[in-house]
Amino acid sequence: MSIDENFLLNWGTKIGVQAKIDGIRPSQIEGILSSLELISDDKASLLLTVVFALRQAERLRTGRQTAHLINEALSEVYKRNGNREDARKLLGVAKWVYESLERRRLPYVGNVRDLTLNKLLEAMRGTK
Repeated sequence: MSIDENFLLNWGTKIGVQAKIDGIRPSQIEGILSSLELISDDKASLLLTVVFALRQAERLRTGRQTAHLINEALSEVYKRNGNREDARKLLGVAKWVYESLERRRLPYVGNVRDLTLNKLLEAMRGTK
């Protein structure tokens, strides 16, 4: 069963925006992406990445909401029989969204949980 790419895009958007709100460092996102490669099992790597994200949030005392969204998203990918490649796509989108917002004021996007990539792009068109 293939994971719907809109699912990956929209969860990546939520995580990237929340990372901006939480004020996490770009290196944290890189670390989370890298954690996908720590073990060879394609499915179990998703769960390990969730644990890594939660650990980083506690250790650094920042990014707890981001880690919570990563937990939800990757747990859902896992339940849908997704794998490391699906997680890479999702977290890659999160990284790109975060980087697109890194040096600009975050436009009003409402509740992050209701956010989609399309809604974010619409909001960004209305800001400078």
